[in-house]
Amino acid sequence: MTQPPEQLTMDDPTKGNKSKLPRGECRLSLAAGFGLVLLAVGVVVTAVLVTSHLTSCANGGPLSKKIGPAKAVKVVDVRLPTHLKPLYYKVDLIPYVEEAKNFTIDGKVWIDIDCLQATDKVTVHIKNITVTETSVRIYEIHEAQLSPSVTSLIADSLGGFYKSSYKDVGSNATRYLGTTFFEPIDARRAFPCFDEPQLKAKFEISLARRVNMSSISNMKKLNRTEPVQGMEGWLWDHYDISVPMSTYLVAFVVSDFENRVANGSLSRPEFRVWARKEAIKQAEYARDIGPRILAFYEAYFDIEFPLQKLDMIALPDFNQEAMENWGLITYRESAMLYDPRVTSDRAKINVATVIAHELAHSWYGNLVTMKWWSDLWLNEGFGRYVEYIGVNHVHPDWKISQKFVADLVQSVFLLDVLDSSHPIYIPVGHPDEISEIFDEISYSKGASIIRMMNHFLTEDTLRTGLTSYLKKWKYNNTVQDDLWESLTEAAHRQASLDPAITAKEIMDTWTLQKGFPVVHVERNYDTNEPTATFTQVHFQNSY
Repeated sequence: MTQPPEQLTMDDPTKGNKSKLPRGECRLSLAAGFGLVLLAVGVVVTAVLVTSHLTSCANGGPLSKKIGPAKAVKVVDVRLPTHLKPLYYKVDLIPYVEEAKNFTIDGKVWIDIDCLQATDKVTVHIKNITVTETSVRIYEIHEAQLSPSVTSLIADSLGGFYKSSYKDVGSNATRYLGTTFFEPIDARRAFPCFDEPQLKAKFEISLARRVNMSSISNMKKLNRTEPVQGMEGWLWDHYDISVPMSTYLVAFVVSDFENRVANGSLSRPEFRVWARKEAIKQAEYARDIGPRILAFYEAYFDIEFPLQKLDMIALPDFNQEAMENWGLITYRESAMLYDPRVTSDRAKINVATVIAHELAHSWYGNLVTMKWWSDLWLNEGFGRYVEYIGVNHVHPDWKISQKFVADLVQSVFLLDVLDSSHPIYIPVGHPDEISEIFDEISYSKGASIIRMMNHFLTEDTLRTGLTSYLKKWKYNNTVQDDLWESLTEAAHRQASLDPAITAKEIMDTWTLQKGFPVVHVERNYDTNEPTATFTQVHFQNSY
């Protein structure tokens, strides 16, 4: 489901005055309205443009077998201008997670931005937000702030900040909660933002909730919970300022769920699992293996998990199996909960695999993020490859690494041979196309070529190159050529690749074209020294 872009340009009464930033005003309201303050650093901004670009996330996630055709890039340019860079967001939300308040939200948003060049427009992403003239203001950073209050709605869909529910076993009453799913382009449905992965910023989240509920977000909650002014029985939870991250990784949940804290020395960072009261015992398995996999990854990547805490929560309604929000991983209940009395062995393997996959994203996707969705495989291919390593660590008796070829390589062969397949790297133009590449080519073929590199570079060289890549680009964004550069440097240093050859020369042939080759070998025994001639062509169904 998509919506066409909508734009609104506001005339600024101070336009033409280049001596200081203007005080042009407008108001964000709607179905998802917010007060918004943009704090510009350094350069002149003389008008306001608020833009609604985008779409909701379609089906076809990590386990989908869908292979979408590589459609032509749409002509419409919907990428944000490059003259502004967000530095910091302060987001205050009061979500009324109850029918009596019609699932509405009061919210305020402040954004600090860096003006990289003079401009007369500020463009941000919003979706389903009506703009009227009252509360968006631009100030120089040293001036006073404005913090207007407006009303929006908790979404009925499974994207943005949406409502979920479950039946209380004891009373049979319906219980509601508010949660988020922002990947790839739904943060704009929760608050106005620069909703592109390369525009990383720090986030300071404050959530209001009733005293009988709790809230969680990406970062650790500060020890300064305070009453909501004028609202008896409500409290503010304030969260620490985040590390730099992309908007699609921001997350928060307001619920009446219970949690369990992991025990022992492996609980650094603090590790908690959350579920509804009746299901919290089924989160014990996740609580056991989660910290062990996380600690293993820290050693494997030679990079410590950078946050103070990590929460994993099982949700009744969820669009995909799981989402790797940094510090707050959200799961569909069936992808995180395990009951040894009724859960099959296959389901248990799936729970372990999904957890290992999402924890791997703490490094591949969260710490280092693709610049744009064209390089999605840098997130998902690595997540799928590393999940086998993580599960093998906690369950070596399963011998899951021996299933890699049958599970991934052979199954993706059947898809990649189709005319409707696409390269691992595929230029994404209009955001309507983003959901099309969340498929088995990005996930399983991406993982398969990483396994191939492990064999021809050697595991030691691959790990050395990957660690170098992660350390060089931490808290930043990359394209696949950045990965090839780190792997080439490691391979040349360890003499596992001919100095005249680069990883890019080899791997571009696998990522920039679809399909795979079939190799023909012809032996010639008619000479004194038998020879062999090797040729390859694109493998097709006719073979």
